[in-house]
Amino acid sequence: MGRPKNVENMEPWERKEHERKQAIKHLTPEQLEAIKEAGEALGEFVDEWTETFDLHNPETPRKLQSAFWSIKHLFPIK
Repeated sequence: MGRPKNVENMEPWERKEHERKQAIKHLTPEQLEAIKEAGEALGEFVDEWTETFDLHNPETPRKLQSAFWSIKHLFPIK
């Protein structure tokens, strides 16, 4: 494997990936959980919607709403 590259020597895509990993390390546990919750809810929505263009599981909109409010409260962007 060798030593990791210095950031200055990274390709642009490597630098973006490095920055993404560093940003994730700085999230609070609550922020990370909110992001995971949003990802799961969006995944369920996309799966249901692309199958029949309808939502069969009544929990899906509730999960989306919960994820929305979690993100909105934990990442206040004005």
